[in-house]
Formats: sequence, C-alpha cells, structure tokens
Amino acid sequence: MRLSHILFLASTALLLIVIGSFLVSPSLRPASGPDVAYESLDHAEVGSMGTLWWGYAMGLAIFATLAATVLIGVRRRGRIGSLGLWLTVGFVCHGLIFTALVVSYARYVDGSGSGFFGGLPAPTAWMLYVLWPFPSLMIGAGMVYFEREYFSDEDQRKFDALIQSGRKRRGARN
Repeated sequence: MRLSHILFLASTALLLIVIGSFLVSPSLRPASGPDVAYESLDHAEVGSMGTLWWGYAMGLAIFATLAATVLIGVRRRGRIGSLGLWLTVGFVCHGLIFTALVVSYARYVDGSGSGFFGGLPAPTAWMLYVLWPFPSLMIGAGMVYFEREYFSDEDQRKFDALIQSGRKRRGARN
C-alpha cells in the first residue's frame, strides 16, 4: 500500500473518530469529582472506560497520520531508505507502547491492576518512563542516518555552487 493511501485512510479514520465521539451517549462521557482522600484532587467518576477506547483509536489514528506524513517526507528517489525503516520501526513500537499504556490504564480503572512502578501508578509509569522518552531514539536515528542518506557529496557541491553564485550576485549589486 502506498504511503499516500495510508495517510488518506488514517486521516479518514481520525475524522470518523472525531465525529463518532460527538455521537457518544452523554452517559458514557467522562465526569469527575473530588477524591475521597484528597479533596483538592479530582478523579474520574463516570465514563473513563466508555471513552477510553475512543481515545485509544484516536491516538492510533494520530500515530498513523504522523507516521505516513513523516515517511512521505523522508522518501528519496522513491524509497524510504534506512532512515525510513528506523522511523517505521519507531512508530510501530510507539504504537505498541501506547497500547500497553492504554491496557494498563483499563486494568487500573476496573480495579484489576493496582501496581506501582518507580513510585507511580502503572499507567503513569508507562507514560513517563517509556512513552515520552521513546521519540528520542527516533530523533537519534534521524541524526545518524539523515546525513548518510540524504546529503551526498554531489549535494554538497551543488550547495557550495549555490552559495558561490549568491555571493557573486551580491558582489555584483554592491
């Protein structure tokens, strides 16, 4: 499947999810109230599970839209190359990590998962310790592979020629 088709399908899914979320029964929409032990904190009372899967689907559609857009941008000569391969693996892993976070949250909300990791509830630990830092690995892959794949000696010569021609034009004007 072409990247443009994936982008179209992911964008269409995102649109349908947004429209569908407005059609959700008001009884399934989240509502919060003060926590029993800590009155200054709110916690979800109603609707967390009802909207969790809408949010999960929306998150995956956003990942797919972003991935397709980025991969379209890194294509060179019709191929995505090593950088695109690393980014694809990164987006798939990011989606899997996001899935683990959502499943952890669903278990936490229904009471079957109450574990802590690193001093935080499991869903929060997934978010802070794994999901947020993960894009740094993708940025690292971009730093390693970009120059190697997308900036050749010929590109450097063309760039230098453009700089020289710009300097000559400026010199002619002064």
